[in-house]
Amino acid sequence: VEGDKVEVLGYNLLDISREEITELRQNVGLVLKDYYLYENLTFRQNLEKFKDIFTEISDTVIDHDLDYWLKSFGLDPEMKTSDADESDEIMYSVAKALLFDPKIILVEDHFSMLSIDNQFRIMNHLTERIVEGEMSAVMVQSNSEFIERYPGKIYMLEEHGTKVS
Repeated sequence: VEGDKVEVLGYNLLDISREEITELRQNVGLVLKDYYLYENLTFRQNLEKFKDIFTEISDTVIDHDLDYWLKSFGLDPEMKTSDADESDEIMYSVAKALLFDPKIILVEDHFSMLSIDNQFRIMNHLTERIVEGEMSAVMVQSNSEFIERYPGKIYMLEEHGTKVS
């Protein structure tokens, strides 16, 4: 935010066209509590559907082996999502958000509901991309131990404003 500009990845959000919104959305990965899963499909089938839709609207080709990709997040590609627990759904949401190599990923605070092993698995995926300069991550996090383990620029929301540490 600078003067009368609010800019994200080179797009001025105060003067953005519909086409630019689509381009911007293709560069932002979202890890939300609403996982958008088809319950009668497996994790692989859900990811294939998402990949097909995204490929059609963005002309982006994804070369990832989806089974290998899902396994790298600790997921069984053959598991029906109706049999998955909330931890599996969160892991799927991260795998889906990272599939298209976004420039920015936004992660809600439900991350703290995961086992420490799954938190580390996700952070390994994220930090690898951040260190290589390929991506920025914005995470809402309330677990102070986690924050201490992965330092960065931290904005603390307080009653009377924002504090940067």
